[in-house]
Amino acid sequence: MDKKGFSQYNLDFKPGLFTCTKCDKGCPTCNIVCDLASCIGEFYQTECWCRKDTAVRMKTPLWQLRKYDGQFLANDSVHKLFCNKGCGGGVCDT
Repeated sequence: MDKKGFSQYNLDFKPGLFTCTKCDKGCPTCNIVCDLASCIGEFYQTECWCRKDTAVRMKTPLWQLRKYDGQFLANDSVHKLFCNKGCGGGVCDT
């Protein structure tokens, strides 16, 4: 077992919006589980960049230059999220 928290699989969890048409209610004390094959909806695939209003008002730049290697990096005020095609839904609506 790898003690660093990594596994042999590269999992990429993405939010989505689904409606379940057939739920598994076999465990009365568990959350309701829905087989993905019984769902209608989509996983969010579009990467959206969001910032708080204060960062926009203060005109915080989107990018910072890392001087030791000349790479441009997104500022800490930039939050990269996966949302629907219109950059809405899930956490993108907050």
